Amino acid sequence: MSREEKENDISKPTSLITYHAEDLSTRSVCYAPADWYSADWQNNGPKTGWYFLYGVLADEYKLAAAIGDEEPPVLRSAKVLGYKLMLWEAHLALTDGSPTAEVQGKAFYVESLLHARRLRGYMVEVLKVEPCRIHLEDADVEVVDGYAFIWDGTGR
Repeated sequence: MSREEKENDISKPTSLITYHAEDLSTRSVCYAPADWYSADWQNNGPKTGWYFLYGVLADEYKLAAAIGDEEPPVLRSAKVLGYKLMLWEAHLALTDGSPTAEVQGKAFYVESLLHARRLRGYMVEVLKVEPCRIHLEDADVEVVDGYAFIWDGTGR
C-alpha cells in the first residue's frame, strides 16, 4: 500500500496501519504512529549530578549504606547560600532562608541513576529534590549546579 493509499484508506483506524521504515521520513515525525509519543519525556525521576547533603547523610558511612555501597563515598565540604536548616519532626530539613544565610554540609557526585533512586528513597517524603548552586569549599572554591533535598512545606 503506497503512502497515498494509506492516507485515503479510511476503513482502518490509523493505529492499526503498519508502517515500514522505508515509508517513513527520518527528518520528520509527521508519519509516526499516534502512540509513539511518551507524555513523560521530561524525566521527573531522580537525577545524576552533584547533591548537597546535610544532617545524617553528610556522614559518608550512612550515605554508603543508603545508596547500597560497601565503600564510603568521597564527600567534599560544601555550602549553599540562601537556605536555612529547620527541624521537622526528628529530621533536619533545608528551607528557604535570607539571601545571606548559608548552610554548611557536604557535596556528593551521584554518577548512577540507581544511586540517585536509592538516595531519594532514603529521604523522607516531605523533602523534594530542587536544583541549587553548591559552593565546594575544598582547596579551590568552586560553584557547581546541583540538587538539594528541600522541605516541601506540607508537614504531612
